[in-house]
Amino acid sequence: MTKIIISIALLGFVLSSSLQAAPTSYVLMCKGGGKMSVDYNATTNKLKVNFKGGLKSGGNGVSAGYCTWVDRGFGVKEPRRLCQTGVDDVRFHLKGNDKVTRLSSSKAPYVKNILKGRAFQVRVYNDGAGCMKVTKAGV
Repeated sequence: MTKIIISIALLGFVLSSSLQAAPTSYVLMCKGGGKMSVDYNATTNKLKVNFKGGLKSGGNGVSAGYCTWVDRGFGVKEPRRLCQTGVDDVRFHLKGNDKVTRLSSSKAPYVKNILKGRAFQVRVYNDGAGCMKVTKAGV
């Protein structure tokens, strides 16, 4: 009987030590346009969106090309880049002069708002490696 209890206790330790809580993500308010830019790598399915960090909370709106927190402005050391992995369906729509006129993705639906200069929200966390990692499009 003692061996069974020890085995169960060890199994519980292995399970609890291998499970890590997902980082808490927060709402980021953004507005496309301005100098916001998109970098998509179809080989790795990684999407990156570069933006400027707003100095004030998003309560009074967000300027074109900026993202900001709902309750405060961006900190000096916070990354100004959204990163999302597993995006394998970004579509670029081009004009005759090779200018991108529309973006679309069901896995990153916010990209359609970037070229149109529209507002969007994403849930993110700071990954500590230069990215605001997208956990959810929308709120």
